[in-house]
Amino acid sequence: MSIALAPIWVDSHPWRANARAKGAKNSSRMRIFLPLASAAVACAFTGGGGKHTALTPQHLLDWGAMTKTRDDASSSGGAKKPTAAKKTTPQREGQQVFQAVDGFLGGLDEVKTDQLVTPTPETTEALQDNYAKLVAVTGGSDEGVQIWVDAPTLEIGYRDFDRFMIEALQRHKNNHGGWAALAARGSTHAAGTRYDVKQYEKHGRTIIECTLPGHSSGMSGSGGREFGEVVVQMKEEGHPVAVNLLAWLRACEELKGMVVDKFSIQKVVAGGKTAKHGDADYGAKCRDVITILANESATKYLALCVGEVRPGTDKGKTRYPRSRNVRLLGTLAQRHGQTYTGTRMAMGVDAILASQQGRDFYAFHQVLPGSPLTPMWNIVVDYK
Repeated sequence: MSIALAPIWVDSHPWRANARAKGAKNSSRMRIFLPLASAAVACAFTGGGGKHTALTPQHLLDWGAMTKTRDDASSSGGAKKPTAAKKTTPQREGQQVFQAVDGFLGGLDEVKTDQLVTPTPETTEALQDNYAKLVAVTGGSDEGVQIWVDAPTLEIGYRDFDRFMIEALQRHKNNHGGWAALAARGSTHAAGTRYDVKQYEKHGRTIIECTLPGHSSGMSGSGGREFGEVVVQMKEEGHPVAVNLLAWLRACEELKGMVVDKFSIQKVVAGGKTAKHGDADYGAKCRDVITILANESATKYLALCVGEVRPGTDKGKTRYPRSRNVRLLGTLAQRHGQTYTGTRMAMGVDAILASQQGRDFYAFHQVLPGSPLTPMWNIVVDYK
């Protein structure tokens, strides 16, 4: 079969077409031959009319694309439909994240809500890695809870701090007409024995709320402010523990670039512990805890778990996990004089993963007895 060919003039440099149109002599053109039918198509691009209208390489590309589509359609019996990209929705993406979290938690040890976690070298080593992986699965990032390596030091022994607190509480009692059985945030009382596991016999802790003058905390009531005034008074009198305590707080503020909102001082008997809980939200940015152990060779532990929060927890209330599917992330080992720092998420204030269907995952921590058993003082500092 013979194919009729037709000549088509093509500018080797398309930007020279305008120059030739203006009469320039040095413009260059290439002559190519196309099948007659294709030449007709090319003329449609170039203007036709029997004139040597410049056909640029872009014209050829357009023509090639058009003829390829025609050839594909003829060989397949019709035009090819473009493959549509799979669409995703926020709801679908959310389901995938929850599935990923469920899958990750399935690889962790399950613990009962009333179970006292037993720390081991393996659980301590696993904490940071497990927490980082959990948060990464949700698409977020968080520093979690860890020993503050460069924290200011508080050079106070257990016995000296014990004597200081006895005197401070006695002064507060004399100034304000006695103590009460319950110290709560916003309360007129400073010292109390109820906490996240309710009865003193179950947790063995006494908590003294303290707000220093000049700090506008809404977390402590008049009782905490009155006790703070006693501490400042003792510092002005030169009491060495009060001097060191307030200097330590100022140094923490400077290093963190934050202001202390309030702090509580907690006396814990040997064997004292807490329930698995998440801290109530009173607006603090983060929390530090320093421990002063009677046996300075002992180790205090903090267990960190994750699970779905029990529904119906208001902002100002302690959070507790549901009774099922609570998983252990690991344990934190804390020695005498060390400070650990925890983010809002790690302390259970903010959710790790939340949904509108009520499946809200939070971190829950449990303070474990010292090993070996030893009484201790813990100073818990909240920043704003």
